[in-house]
Order: sequence, then structure tokens, then C-alpha cells
Amino acid sequence: MIKQIDARELPYLVYKKNNSYKIYTKGFTKREQVEEYLGEIRNYFPDAFVFTKNLPSFEIKSTKTDVNIVDGEIINHITDLLVLMDTQSAALYNYYKKEGNSELHVELLTKQQMILDNLSDTIVSTSLQNTIFDKNELESMIQHQENNIKHFENLLSNIENANMYKVHSLFLDSLFRVFDVVN
Repeated sequence: MIKQIDARELPYLVYKKNNSYKIYTKGFTKREQVEEYLGEIRNYFPDAFVFTKNLPSFEIKSTKTDVNIVDGEIINHITDLLVLMDTQSAALYNYYKKEGNSELHVELLTKQQMILDNLSDTIVSTSLQNTIFDKNELESMIQHQENNIKHFENLLSNIENANMYKVHSLFLDSLFRVFDVVN
């Protein structure tokens, strides 16, 4: 199936969880944008369907004497990352609609790296004991995202020859890495 997806130059993410594999393609953060491409995908894969991933809402509950500042900082960084990824999703969608601008992708990657640097600084400068987050999961997510950014930059360095479906695949990987940390 991956060979068929590659041959059609569709973005994709292979996601393994609990010994089960799922393949996602043409993922965006807005359902209506995904639905726009469902017919195209069903031409190749008739059983395709739209899958919606909802993030839990972040709510910090504390008393006046017991405020977990670290959780708050991490939540703020992850929220910033998700807002940025929503913008990246819109930029990819606009690119496919021939309304996009390649310079925007590079600008967004720079912002993404800044958010990851801030998140990393928060993790390094504090002990994550008694927080709702797992340090190893956060560090792994940051490392994968930074690797994806390097691949993004390499692909976008020559935008005329860039395979935007590969850029989109890297975006999907980055997005799902955030989902894993949040869930």
C-alpha cells in the first residue's frame, strides 16, 4: 500500500499503536479540508474514510498554595506548537490550492524551532517530578520534530523541485508526535 501511495505522490503517515497499523494521508487540522480530498483518495483506496483526532482540553487545576508552574509552562509551549501547526496545515492546504507561498513554510519552521527550543529549555531547567508530563516522551517528541524540521528545510531549499507531499508527510509525523505527548 505504501508503494501505491508513494507512486501517487500522496503524503502519508504510518502509525503503529498496540500492534495495529494505520495509514493516514492528506491530513490537515481542519476536517473540511480533509473531506475535500476524500473522493480523490477513494479513487485509489475505496475503503478510505476521514478520521478525526480531538485533543483533550488543557486545564490546570490548583490551589493558591499549590501551583504547578512547570505544567503550565509546558502546556503553554505545546499550545503554541499546536497553534503554529494549525497555521502550517493551512499553509500546506493553500499550497495545494496554488494560493500558497513557499517563504511562509520556512518562516513557520523557524517559529516551530523557537517553540521547541523554549520547551526544551523548560524541560532542562526543571525537574519534571510531580508533573503531568513524561520527560522522555517530551524529549523524544522534540528530537523527532527537530529532525523533521531539518528534512523540511532540505526539501524546501529548492522549492521548484520540492516534493510537497514529502513535506506534508513530515508535517503529519510532527503533528502526531504532539498528539502522543498530549494523550
